Amino acid sequence: FNSINKTVEVIMSAGYTLKGSDESISYVEEFLDNIGTRGGYTEWMSLLETIFTHQCIYGRAFNEIIYNAKQTKIMDLDFVDPKKIDYAKNMSNRIALDKYSNPLGYVLSLPYMEMTGDLKSDPVPSQVYLNTNQIFLKPERLAHYKLYTLGDGFYGIGLVEPIYKTANRKLKMEEALANVYMRTGFPTRMALVGDKFHEPTLEMLQRATEELEKSTYRSVFATPYCNEVKILEANK
Repeated sequence: FNSINKTVEVIMSAGYTLKGSDESISYVEEFLDNIGTRGGYTEWMSLLETIFTHQCIYGRAFNEIIYNAKQTKIMDLDFVDPKKIDYAKNMSNRIALDKYSNPLGYVLSLPYMEMTGDLKSDPVPSQVYLNTNQIFLKPERLAHYKLYTLGDGFYGIGLVEPIYKTANRKLKMEEALANVYMRTGFPTRMALVGDKFHEPTLEMLQRATEELEKSTYRSVFATPYCNEVKILEANK
């Protein structure tokens, strides 16, 4: 959590510079200033920070590209949850590719009771298989940013994935060590109730258990002479 946030803070603190002709820079600056006002809900700097955060966590980030009504001009951008987006797959669960080996598009998966909002499904190619809670999006509907890539480069790798197993092992070791300290520093108490002259009853056992539970917060307590109180300690 801290490493992701610190990485994003460092990236954001560097700022950015637009290079190009005065006309192109002015056009881009105007577009960025209006992000979140023409169909999206996130202003530019928050959107930029979200992109970097998603890249660090998931290895990839997505923006919905919002067009005008005629689908001829880009009007706005907004972020999409990377957990809900994947490449469109075929019946064999492989990425559906065109003749140039580029993905045919993306699939947005939503809970069955959740509305898709402004995102409407594009015509589905014959190679693409969809579940009932999925919609198909053409590649030009999304901007896809990756942090690191390996192999064919379809999937990005973030900062979490390489250390996930190591982090899990570390957490399990910490939990195991805490249990060891609990056992050695606060050993289990037990009582042998009664002897051959005093047959223990269920009530006597329950009363002894209650007294032992209370002993955690007390330095002394009394018990009949026929009861023997012990603690279970580790040998080493």
